[in-house]
Amino acid sequence: MDRIKLALKSFLQLFIIVIVREYIRLRYGEDKIIGKDYIDSKNSSKKRMTRKSFYSYLKPCESILEIGCFDRPSIEFLNKNRKIDYADYLSKDELIKRAKNHKGRNPNNVPNIKYVLSEGLEQIDEVYDAVVSSSCLEHVPDLISHLNQVIRITNGRGAYLFSVPDKRLTFDHFNRETTIIDVLTAYLEKRKRPSLVSVLEHYCFTSQEWFLGEKPFETYKKKSLNMQKINKIFERYQSSEYIDVHCWNFTPKSMKNIISLLVELGYIKKPKSLKVFPYGSANEFFVCINYSNKINL
Repeated sequence: MDRIKLALKSFLQLFIIVIVREYIRLRYGEDKIIGKDYIDSKNSSKKRMTRKSFYSYLKPCESILEIGCFDRPSIEFLNKNRKIDYADYLSKDELIKRAKNHKGRNPNNVPNIKYVLSEGLEQIDEVYDAVVSSSCLEHVPDLISHLNQVIRITNGRGAYLFSVPDKRLTFDHFNRETTIIDVLTAYLEKRKRPSLVSVLEHYCFTSQEWFLGEKPFETYKKKSLNMQKINKIFERYQSSEYIDVHCWNFTPKSMKNIISLLVELGYIKKPKSLKVFPYGSANEFFVCINYSNKINL
């Protein structure tokens, strides 16, 4: 009986995600959400981008760095005739150990990790044609410093291609959307770990059943949320160097607007092009910040 309930719940979640995604697309319309700055394809609302089709634009590149791959590297299909390196916050041995302790993860798929990012991106002195990250950027505490490090790694002549969860289609559904003020504050504070706000949001107010309309700010009693639980989370936050939670809650539109503002304010170098693919596979969208002449995006 429990297995049947679980199967029905999973099916309902998938069904609702599809309906919500289509509702968002129809509600806002391609001309409002995408516009001329987002993507050139006139068929973008009909053709769903996938990670493979998105990263296929990297074929002209001779060297690529993927950040935050864990056990699911996204660009192995590009391995032939080009240099591909991997970077993650943990070493390969640590990632293998973590994969063994997490259901659905495959320790055999963890690639060789050339750079351990607990030591920062500053350690990387090689130059790459492009940098890639998949569902990683939302975990970065200081977005501006991260983007500038990627620009440095590509010598200001490469590209950064990444996927990010659309917060409207995840457990962050009811949490507030990231603003330019949030991003600037993290940079000015030189933030090295997620904020206390992000940690509390994740452990107290995210909703795995957002698609059923469960609003965590109204149903906290069902989760047995109380002062003791909040205090324990705070104690963990104080005693930990890093807690892995979402630091940012983006939509395609807010991502595009924030990056554009960072360029206008002079916090990051103006790219040759900025493209956002709003409706990718599953719950993510895709972004290309392009300084390169090699990539046709």
